Amino acid sequence: MHSFPASELSSLPSNVHAVEVPSFLRLLLYVNTNKPPFNEPAARAALKATINIPQLVSGAYSGTATASTGAYPNGLLPSQPALKYTPNPTLAKEGAAKASTKSITIGFTADESGVQRRVGELLQSDLEGAGWQVTVKEVQLPQVYGYINNLKSAPDLLLQTNTPDAANPDTWARIVFYSTGGLNFFGYNNPSLDKHLDEAVSAPEAKANTLYSQVGQEVIDSNEIFFLGDVKNVFVLNNSLSGVAQVPAYPWTVNYAALKRG
Repeated sequence: MHSFPASELSSLPSNVHAVEVPSFLRLLLYVNTNKPPFNEPAARAALKATINIPQLVSGAYSGTATASTGAYPNGLLPSQPALKYTPNPTLAKEGAAKASTKSITIGFTADESGVQRRVGELLQSDLEGAGWQVTVKEVQLPQVYGYINNLKSAPDLLLQTNTPDAANPDTWARIVFYSTGGLNFFGYNNPSLDKHLDEAVSAPEAKANTLYSQVGQEVIDSNEIFFLGDVKNVFVLNNSLSGVAQVPAYPWTVNYAALKRG
């Protein structure tokens, strides 16, 4: 349910078929702003100008993900600020040339299908083309959760796929953006944002949605977390099986009660 290589979906054996459905799973790029070079806003702006997100997503996911359009997974907010990630090679090279250090490391966690490694390699190519010196390395999840205790030693960039705990904007924003969030791996800290999220919990729905949208805009403007791809749930099934149903907030989870044979 989650280990079949995306690149091989177009050449499946005749006895199986693939089912692809939207999910809340997202590919993120975390930026370590606790040390050079990305403690400098100009270096983060250069990073933003370097990344070609549609190319990354199409090159790594082979049609099983789409480029993200906002800070929240689709379907959690009625409307949200749009992402404006437009590659600008000139700005990217100028920013890299002025950075206090050119040597950076991209960390990624292992996944059975190899997608994370492929994203890291594509990102490495883009960054090296702009003038950075890039190392891509695999890290383990226990290391990732421990970065918060020693951010100076953490990678400069970190690729992760995350999902909210439920279909609600707070369950995404509070774990990823809040200063003490469990998936806030590099310690992104914005007191104003924390205040907005705390207000949203007890606010009427319309006001809460406005606050969540404002939080999304603040994160986007910081260039401290980049939203790369919306990842589909992909199930490869024996042809005798049908009736696949999923729980969108929990990747690769099948509702077995709905599954049928024949």
